[in-house]
This record gives sequence, structure tokens and C-alpha cells, in this order.
Amino acid sequence: PTTGFNVVLTHCTADFDSLASAVGLAKLWSCQNEREQVDKSKFDSSSHLPTFVVLPRGAHPSVQRFLALHKHLFPIRSLRSLPEDLSGLNRLGLVDAQRRDRIGPAEHLLDHAKRITVVDHHLDSESDIPEASDYVLDKVGSVSTLIVERLMEAELDDGLSEAEATLLALGIHADTGSLCFDSTTPRDARALAWVMEQGASQAAIAEHARASLS
Repeated sequence: PTTGFNVVLTHCTADFDSLASAVGLAKLWSCQNEREQVDKSKFDSSSHLPTFVVLPRGAHPSVQRFLALHKHLFPIRSLRSLPEDLSGLNRLGLVDAQRRDRIGPAEHLLDHAKRITVVDHHLDSESDIPEASDYVLDKVGSVSTLIVERLMEAELDDGLSEAEATLLALGIHADTGSLCFDSTTPRDARALAWVMEQGASQAAIAEHARASLS
């Protein structure tokens, strides 16, 4: 039996965009979809290993409030609870982060991963992770948008759960100022429309987006 696993890291003190894109990437990596995916090499782990989301150093208060209610619906693990034998670490994802100091106490995982994927929307940031083999960098309002676009392409057999759709919507809302910030692109609006079609809860978005925007 395979004992391998994948890990997706948020940056320290995760915000909604970092958490949402991490959960979305974990979904992509663990989905059992065998159909050809666009950009398969970068996004598909094709190993169907369990994928854990790790917040290296907690989350913003607004995100903590959301997780207090919904954490059990996502594959979130603490850094300490990862398998002790890190030789089974197959892929490591970094979302909304491409520098070592952004992942703090999880930095040692970089030395063990067989493959490292960085997904970010800060094009002006210089990466100091030469081990990374896959870079997905694009100028959009939120990293969640980049992940949602891949989820749309992947044509998941069972789509997103309400909790996943809601979290991805919160990621886009938070980093685009509900599509009002200058950095917002039409792609962010399309991604938001799609997660709403997937059943994102408007009530939950209203409750949690307000707190993170104010």
C-alpha cells in the first residue's frame, strides 16, 4: 500500500484567499478524475494520494471564525500531525506565497518533497525556492481565481461541496474587495460566478466577507 501524501501550505497567518486556494488545490490533487486535464503536469498529482492542507502559523481572526464552524469539512491538518516519516511527501504546494519566510515553521518540508508547485498572483515577488519545479503565476485579483479556473477545466465528477464553493467565493471576495479593488480582473468575476453556480452560500459569504473586508 502507498503511504505517500501531498501537502498544500498557506502562508503564515492565513487569509481567506490563501486558505481557499489551498483547499481548492488539495481538491484538484486528490480528485479521482482520470480524464485529461488542461495543464495536467502542473496541477494533477495523478497519484491520488491523500492531500492535507496545513496552515503553518494560524489564520486571521475572520478566517478563524469561519474555521471554528467549518474546519471539519476540509482536509486541514496541523504541521505537528503530519506523518513523522517525511520521505512519503510526494508533492508540496505553496499558495499565495513564493518565499521561505512566508511559510515559517513549515520551511523544512521543502527539503523532503519530490515536487514543489507554487501558485501566486504577486508577480513582483522574487522567489527564493529554487527547488520549485512548477510555477503558476498570473496577474489576477486573487489566487483563488487561478485555482477555480483549474477546477472548472477539470470537470470534477461531483463538483464542489457547498463549503468548498463558499470558501473559494470568500477567497475571491476578500482579495478583490468584492470585485472593487483595482487589481480585479474579468477572470475574477467569472470565477466568482462559477463558484456561486456550484452552490456557494450567500448567507455565509455575507457574514464572513464583511468581517474580513472591514
